[in-house]
Amino acid sequence: MQDSSDQSRAKHVEWARQKVASSRSALSPALLKLYKIHPLRRLIRKWARRLEGGEYFSHTRREIQRKFHGVTVGEYSYAGCLRPGVLPRGTTVGRYTTISLYSHFYSENHPFGWLSQHPFFYNPRVGPVGRDARLAEPKDGLRIGSDVYIGDHAMILPRCRYIGDGAVIGAGAVVTKDVPDFAIVGGNPARVIRSRYPESAIEIIKKSRWWERSLPEVIECLPEMMREIDDSPSWHPLLREACTMPADSTCSDHSNVESAKDTDESAQAIS
Repeated sequence: MQDSSDQSRAKHVEWARQKVASSRSALSPALLKLYKIHPLRRLIRKWARRLEGGEYFSHTRREIQRKFHGVTVGEYSYAGCLRPGVLPRGTTVGRYTTISLYSHFYSENHPFGWLSQHPFFYNPRVGPVGRDARLAEPKDGLRIGSDVYIGDHAMILPRCRYIGDGAVIGAGAVVTKDVPDFAIVGGNPARVIRSRYPESAIEIIKKSRWWERSLPEVIECLPEMMREIDDSPSWHPLLREACTMPADSTCSDHSNVESAKDTDESAQAIS
């Protein structure tokens, strides 16, 4: 039985290695040059996906997002992360993140405090203004962590600048402020429903930063990846080392980012 399990793990690891090896095509530089020709863009994205093992793996798709659309996407993140126009410029996305193609992100509100909210007075694409008049001050881009799930028709409004690692945003949620690590949020306006895991497990997972490991390392633990996490997850190979780390050694904890106050943003999102 053990031999069979070892063979299965070896097979899974080999699959991962092959996928990683095929994720960067020799044609990538040529595809990036051709992407400058706007009528070819959809075709180039399709070719990149086929040549590089699908959008979960494609290096070229990520380079397209970074160089031409101002969005940085980590490995194995997919769907809306890689669709031009879904995420605003300046957004960064971690690894293993899922963003619905039907989610909506807004970087600015209508100027409801002005005499008029009409785009003639702020949008250079339709009015006589030389630049977007709402952008008086630069703001940090939206940061989306690793292993995040954002469901269909979720709306991320301008006051939200950080979505934490492991967060879940339910379908149809209207997010008006930052989302803590490993929080499950939903509703309008979105509220924290609960955490994905017990607090003790969250601290261990944050210290482990398992999503930074190579795909073969993670896939080698496939049986363990398919089990529920409890309050003492030392049984998981990717978390075992973190269980022995000092309590104050949490890495890159952004969960204390100050959340913006709730506002009536659901009525202000730009169309």
